[in-house]
Amino acid sequence: MPLRQVPLGDQGGGFGFVIVPLTTQDIKGLKKELPPYLDDPIGVGEKIEEYLGNADYTWKDWDFLLGILFGSSEKLMILQKARQLWKDEHPEAARGAGPNVPNVPTVDDAIPQVDLQWNPNEEISLARLRDYRVYLIRAIKSAVSRTNNIAEAMSLEQEKHESPSHWLERIREALWKHGGMDPEGGAFDTLLKEAQLAQTLPLDFAVHNIQPGDWVLVKEWKEAPLEAKWRGPFQVLLTTETAIKTAEHGWTHHTRVKVSEALEIWTSQLEEKNGKPRLTLCRSGLEQ
Repeated sequence: MPLRQVPLGDQGGGFGFVIVPLTTQDIKGLKKELPPYLDDPIGVGEKIEEYLGNADYTWKDWDFLLGILFGSSEKLMILQKARQLWKDEHPEAARGAGPNVPNVPTVDDAIPQVDLQWNPNEEISLARLRDYRVYLIRAIKSAVSRTNNIAEAMSLEQEKHESPSHWLERIREALWKHGGMDPEGGAFDTLLKEAQLAQTLPLDFAVHNIQPGDWVLVKEWKEAPLEAKWRGPFQVLLTTETAIKTAEHGWTHHTRVKVSEALEIWTSQLEEKNGKPRLTLCRSGLEQ
């Protein structure tokens, strides 16, 4: 923990902070756990946030951490994003302090590019350190261009035996993770449909295991009240990847069909036993 709270003792009582620097070994250990930044900036930000916990960190700690975890261009991109976030959310700070905005620091005071020697034992400096952390974490998650990330999500391909529902969920997660888009927004739904249609594999495998010659029941609907009834069994003549054909119902989607036992057939056989005729009934197929 870079800033550790300790009792001040003979320095007036109470508690204060002392600096416990981060080590290169610690940060390199964290870097091994991070996904590639340009592929998953939100995931990287969340991992860093989890690693740092609730501790407070100095400006030098952050400079050291960013320098090890990110390349020089990535670090610059993150710092520029943090400054832009501050300016966008504090437009009054650009006009400088005045009667109406006495406590709003400028971007150079809030997201400095050089060490301002903030003293964590001073209330204002500690607040600045904590704001600095918040904006850097937000910048790490949002600095990568969304256009590039959406393209990454749109380049996914459906796996050969992946179910449609799992495929849809994977695209949804990729658009949220890589594009940072609002899952409830209309633009998200539009991109989701485009991605699913563009990247869904042609159906080259059956989604059922019914074969010609099998016996099946077909679901029909009876009105007033509406309820499902299974009719049959009917013998399967042909199949496709998603449908079954019978003589009685033609082509039927596989979701309205279930496998049945073979049709029950009775036959009779007349024979003589002990000089007397005897009629024997035989049953073929299995009982429903």
